[in-house]
Amino acid sequence: MVVSAVRRFIIRVGLGITLVLLAFLVDESRTLGSASEQPDALLEYPYSTRVERTTRSGIDELSYHVEAKFPARDVIAWISEQLQRSNWQPLDYDFMNPKLDVPVRRWNQIRDIRTPDLCIYAWGGYWEDAANNVVMYGFRYHDPQCHPISVTDLEVIAAYLPAAVAKQLQKTPQQFESNR
Repeated sequence: MVVSAVRRFIIRVGLGITLVLLAFLVDESRTLGSASEQPDALLEYPYSTRVERTTRSGIDELSYHVEAKFPARDVIAWISEQLQRSNWQPLDYDFMNPKLDVPVRRWNQIRDIRTPDLCIYAWGGYWEDAANNVVMYGFRYHDPQCHPISVTDLEVIAAYLPAAVAKQLQKTPQQFESNR
């Protein structure tokens, strides 16, 4: 299921606490019919395929695939530019773990321990608007040859967190740490 894949991906690139927490806070989802039903910050790149839109307790999600050679500079730049034109500011830290030095906004290679011959290349980042809404984007390639030059099937995963949800999720890890 796409949502499970999204959670695993985000966890592996250091942005995982967000979706892990969402999994506990969210109990049901519904599929949305069109892009007009979702926030403008969830951007569908031109010529995308296998588009899926869902909403989970007020958190909107979008996922799709794009034919783009690694490292997908054009796709990432297009999304980043569109967000910045709409006054979204890129965050240079992990929104859920601002004190951790977790790599964001760059490509990471990950080996899936369940499938050791499969390499996953992942990139993730957060943007925030003036109203403190947060949108996160994750990009990944699956590469059975572990040779990124040959991959072209880019999966794009995005989630929009309204300010109230973002604030609550940001508090949750701190509460968890204080209860240990």
